[in-house]
Amino acid sequence: MDEKILEFAVLGVSYKTASIAVRERIALTGKTLHDGLAGLCRQELIKEAMILSTCNRFEVYVAYEAGKDDSVKVRLQEILELKQYPLQSGYWFTGQRAVLHLFRVASSLDSQVIGENQILGQLTRAYLKAKDAGTINYVLDMLMQKAVSTGKRVRTETGISNGNISIGKLAVKMVEKDLDNLQDRRILIIGAGETAETVVNYLKERNAAAVLVSNRTYSKACILAAELQGRAVKFDQIEKELPSVDIILSSTSARHLVLRKDRFELLVRKDKLIIFDLAVPRDIDPGIGGLKGVKLYNIDELGSVVEENYKKRLVEAGKAEAIIEQEMVKVYSVREPVKCQRLINLVQEAVR
Repeated sequence: MDEKILEFAVLGVSYKTASIAVRERIALTGKTLHDGLAGLCRQELIKEAMILSTCNRFEVYVAYEAGKDDSVKVRLQEILELKQYPLQSGYWFTGQRAVLHLFRVASSLDSQVIGENQILGQLTRAYLKAKDAGTINYVLDMLMQKAVSTGKRVRTETGISNGNISIGKLAVKMVEKDLDNLQDRRILIIGAGETAETVVNYLKERNAAAVLVSNRTYSKACILAAELQGRAVKFDQIEKELPSVDIILSSTSARHLVLRKDRFELLVRKDKLIIFDLAVPRDIDPGIGGLKGVKLYNIDELGSVVEENYKKRLVEAGKAEAIIEQEMVKVYSVREPVKCQRLINLVQEAVR
């Protein structure tokens, strides 16, 4: 294996290290970086780069010349404007520890919802975007392909993803606890992306009958609404639907608030309204949660349902860690067999 493989690192923030307030600000910076991914590799220090941005993490994976760890870290912090946040908001892993982190991300073991399938697709799309931008070469190409294959193996050989678990599904479960049932509730879904699709899939399981779907691209709202025999709503007509809605589940990719307090508090609405904001950056003005009769959740408040999911998948997570250990050894055993035992120790230390 080329020695440059060890000059691989990841700088990032996640739900484990930073609040949603911090993550959404970094995500905004990240959206700009996605458009100029090649710019990262025009930095003198960075040879390869890939950005992974989801509702729960923002990470930059890089390959660079040996011996320049500190310089690369500082430069990335400057680009992402991370120095304005507390040190504990982010993390920096290099070499084998970075590879281990990548494999655990791909396998959903580092996800807020262990066992969710979305992260593997998100990682694959990030890889393809970077490849199209010409910012991936041998190091990231090999490691990303290996990470994706490891993630697939984990899902095939363990039951970690049984039940099609997702953040959207857990959000609906949390709402159900507040309302007992969904059959007689009128539900508005804002957004028509991947998270909204997982919400719709679970609502079908729960026989939700009255569902509205709104999206900036109206045709996408129509497609998603049809899956539930629901009704599509044009984006500029959302406010007109609010008086009849019991539940709002929002997950757009907007760079600004979709519902603002100054407008929202003037609208007629039901005495009890539950809103779950699944977006990062947030769609819903946090101030709306302080209005009478409104209960507002964000993605960091999944709490109890996430813990319940973790306990159910603990045994399968252990099996997944064992697979990652095997795959890590394969990566490093071709030309560096002496490092295999250290890798095993590293994986076992991460599990603890």
